Amino acid sequence: MMYFADTSRGRPYAKDPAVVKFDGRYWMYYSIPPYGDGREKDGWAIGIAVSSDLTEWTRMGELTPQADYESNGLCAPGAIVLDGHIHLFYQTYGNGSEGCDLPCRFR
Repeated sequence: MMYFADTSRGRPYAKDPAVVKFDGRYWMYYSIPPYGDGREKDGWAIGIAVSSDLTEWTRMGELTPQADYESNGLCAPGAIVLDGHIHLFYQTYGNGSEGCDLPCRFR
C-alpha cells in the first residue's frame, strides 16, 4: 500500500495516510507539505489518490485551505465510509481559534 508518494511538491511525499474502500476502489487521503516557493497561501494540503489493488495508485487531486482558519494548511486526514459517503476529517495547521467564525468549542 505505501508504494505511493505524491510528487506534486517536487519531492516524493505522502504523510498520515488514511485509506477507505468505496465504490469498489480504495481512496487514500494524505498530508502533503507546502510548495515552499513563496506563493501566497502556501500551506499543508491533503492529497487524494485512488487504487483498485492497494499497490498501484493514481493521484486524483488535493484539498487546499479555503477559510481563514485553515490558512496555514490542512493535514492529518482521517476518512470513514458511512451511509454511502466518504466522510473526511482533518486538522487545520497552527491557527488555534483565530479566524474561526463557527461556535468554536476550543476557545
